Amino acid sequence: MDSDIPHLQPGWAAAFAAVLVAVLVWAAITKATSLGLVLIYVGAIVLVGGGMVRILTTSLTAEGVSQWSWHGRVSLRWRDVQRVRMKGKGWVSLEGPSGKVAIPGAFYSSFDRTLEWLATRLPHVWPTTE
Repeated sequence: MDSDIPHLQPGWAAAFAAVLVAVLVWAAITKATSLGLVLIYVGAIVLVGGGMVRILTTSLTAEGVSQWSWHGRVSLRWRDVQRVRMKGKGWVSLEGPSGKVAIPGAFYSSFDRTLEWLATRLPHVWPTTE
């Protein structure tokens, strides 16, 4: 049933990204005294932005999961997932033949419900041993 699919709460991700970028821009403007530091700050902003794109493009469906990464879109059907890893607080990594998808549980309305939903889709690799 499509109505029980967990949905990403983009407001949290966007607010988180905005705060990080604002801090980096402020630091770059007020603390940067050399071109090297400016390049470090710009690089950090690119990494934060790339991470936010990955979070905001995560899509869970009844058939599988997909997400943009630095290498393009990664799509995994639930039956193709070969490994599940719990990474840090609130992150679930799904690995399959076409790549890895990181599900940022903290950006969903209910992390526990998201885990339960994933467990029903992945009985062949759940529970994770890691």
